[in-house]
Amino acid sequence: MILPTVTVTLVDDDLHTLDLLEAWMTNSCYIPYHFQILNKASSGREAIKKIRDQPCDLVILDLNLPDANGLSIAHFCKTLQKRPRILLYSGYDDWLEWKDTAHRHIQGYVIKGGPIETLEKAVHKILQGGYFWEPAVYYQMHLKSLEPEEPFVWAQPLTNRQEEVLSLFCQGEKQAQIAVRLNLSTNTVKTHLRKICKKAGCSSLESLKQKII
Repeated sequence: MILPTVTVTLVDDDLHTLDLLEAWMTNSCYIPYHFQILNKASSGREAIKKIRDQPCDLVILDLNLPDANGLSIAHFCKTLQKRPRILLYSGYDDWLEWKDTAHRHIQGYVIKGGPIETLEKAVHKILQGGYFWEPAVYYQMHLKSLEPEEPFVWAQPLTNRQEEVLSLFCQGEKQAQIAVRLNLSTNTVKTHLRKICKKAGCSSLESLKQKII
């Protein structure tokens, strides 16, 4: 029997956790899929770059990273033409800090340290197009709607350079910082952001930030 292939990016600053997740998905997982681990990343910037360069079907990520919150990666994934399914795999205390906004950008949350069967169930449900929330997480959401906001559709596809500018913008970089990082002039960065706003149907950077982030 040929199993459907699912491409995966794993994101966690704990290298041991990354290795355990990779071993589980490639050797021990009983879900009827063939998992191909495209990338592993231990920081927010590394994750965004790898997801942008190699789009995947599923991202499993931690909330607390050295240089970013895991939600910034989920926010960025919403801007891609191919949007991966997002499963947060983090601690319960992490969820309490971000519970009011996290559910808008992800498809599920599994608390670290629990039974591996819970993780299997979550991945399977998410890949079928559903959502998975651990009972403790669901309770903390106060029975809010679990349906995500309607995803917007780009009027035109972003260029590679525009995706680079947008990824840094999503990380909170200022225009001057983006210019230095990408070796561009500040005016060129402003032009890219103006074109991105137009493609997103936004009238300002503030409205773009609200729609994307």
